[in-house]
Amino acid sequence: MEPTEDTRAAAGGAAPRGAASGSGRGCGALLGAETLPCHALSANLGTVMLRVFFSAQVVAAFTIDSPSPRKPGLVVQDWLSHGLSVEIIAPEPVTEEDFGLAHDPVHVREILSLEKDNGFFTRDQVVADSLFYTTGAMVAAAMHAVQSGTCACAPVSGFHHAMYRSIGAFCTFNGLLVAAQQLGREAVAPLD
Repeated sequence: MEPTEDTRAAAGGAAPRGAASGSGRGCGALLGAETLPCHALSANLGTVMLRVFFSAQVVAAFTIDSPSPRKPGLVVQDWLSHGLSVEIIAPEPVTEEDFGLAHDPVHVREILSLEKDNGFFTRDQVVADSLFYTTGAMVAAAMHAVQSGTCACAPVSGFHHAMYRSIGAFCTFNGLLVAAQQLGREAVAPLD
């Protein structure tokens, strides 16, 4: 299945809504082809459509050597171009207060007001703006999975090295912990 204008927009253009579906073939290295070939994923999913919480706001488009800020868009584009059966759902952003569930509120305020470097060691507004949506995607996927009893995906990165009062290794805020705190610790087992 070739990507359409809608699916290209979903991967890197305007905030996508709606679904793109396909046969579920060709996941490649994104899902670890050496351990889980795409045909195995397709067989496991059957006709189930995976809910993917993603929008263009998740992608921080700025110049940096790391591919991390571009990964979410590239992953979604690859899934769609290979016909993986996914439904793209635009996540709601979290609030500044939500970040305080996992981080010192002063640290959060300093990052968001560009007084302190983010996880990419910049003070770029584009990065600060994307943080609400990357964590929002993780929270939305976790909530959907718990409420529906099914799988969900937030193709985001840059969480697990962030600490209570500091950034770490390209991670600004820990969206995994924000999601776990919102759902209750016993309800979540993140796969990172």
